Amino acid sequence: TQVMYESAGVTYVYLVYGIHHLFNVVVSGKGNPHAVLVRAVEPLGFPARTHGPGLWTKALGVTVNDGGQPLAGGRFTLQPPARPAKDVWVGPRIGVDYAGSWADAPLRFGLAGSDRLSKPF
Repeated sequence: TQVMYESAGVTYVYLVYGIHHLFNVVVSGKGNPHAVLVRAVEPLGFPARTHGPGLWTKALGVTVNDGGQPLAGGRFTLQPPARPAKDVWVGPRIGVDYAGSWADAPLRFGLAGSDRLSKPF
């Protein structure tokens, strides 16, 4: 988890259940550990099962070795959506029932109508 304490704009990848690599983006300042899990991606140029956090990392060959990499000039870059922001849905997070009052916080975002959502809104 040390990479989460770095400056924003680097990747944090960890292994969960010993089988799934989960890809996060560090989003806060140095010493303030905040990261956002990327649950799904819409790959450009090839069809792949990328509608879940473990599926897309497997399809793109992401491993813990991809952790700590800069998003600027690294293997991965984030692109703004081609659609307007009004098409972004917001809802509660998935799979965090243990998080108390944070479980229902509107911290999940997705493009309306995307077939790459891990679960529908």
